Amino acid sequence: MSNGESLQNEHSKMLWHSTRLRMARMVEPHGCDALVDHVFVFRAPHENSWVKKPVEIGRALERKETEDNPIVWRLVEVITQDLLRPQDLDNVEVYSEPVHLDEADIIPFGTTFQPERSMPDRHELPMDGQSTGTNQAHWFSLKIRWACMIEGLGCKLFNDCIFLVRARDFDAALDRAIVIGRSQEHEYLNGEGERVLWPFVEVLSLTRMGPGELGDVVDVHTEEVPLRDTDRVPFGTVFHPERSKPEMTGV
Repeated sequence: MSNGESLQNEHSKMLWHSTRLRMARMVEPHGCDALVDHVFVFRAPHENSWVKKPVEIGRALERKETEDNPIVWRLVEVITQDLLRPQDLDNVEVYSEPVHLDEADIIPFGTTFQPERSMPDRHELPMDGQSTGTNQAHWFSLKIRWACMIEGLGCKLFNDCIFLVRARDFDAALDRAIVIGRSQEHEYLNGEGERVLWPFVEVLSLTRMGPGELGDVVDVHTEEVPLRDTDRVPFGTVFHPERSKPEMTGV
């Protein structure tokens, strides 16, 4: 076998995965004062990547915030990991998360949403070595929300998903998000004979990452997570992300 064939075979074994990692901001002497989740896509051999590669990515994010202040970022855990079925990532869902509503927040069945009026947050997460000042199509991540509406019960659940697309600019990325959102609306009868609707609710955020080809590890979405009392752990707490048991989101 030639060297070229060998390299091609090795490359063919590299598969796209997605993972959600949680980082803690630790401030001396107070402890954890913020949690930030990152969604990454990465390419790795499937048989050797479970937990190990996400932990490697998260460890690379660990750092001192400044040299003068005792503030450090630490990897807490690997929350999810999925093997992505499509390996061409344009127009592909890379992450999915259910959002449960409190009883007081239930939305009546038949509510009409206006996703075309979405005013999503806009972010920049340039890929390493990339510039956003180019006329090439850029990679964007789109965070899109659908509602699960059950006749007689209303909406108790949203489903938030992240898609990757190529687009010229933020406006074009929003147009693509609207098309994706509308295309995935559907309805059916559940096992109880109740009508279930999945309407498109809104586009939550657009994140521009850069033009060109995706690298082997790409941060596609970040967001701060509300702190619970149990998250306010002391400075110096040792986390064990290698022991994570990540869930699969089903993308």
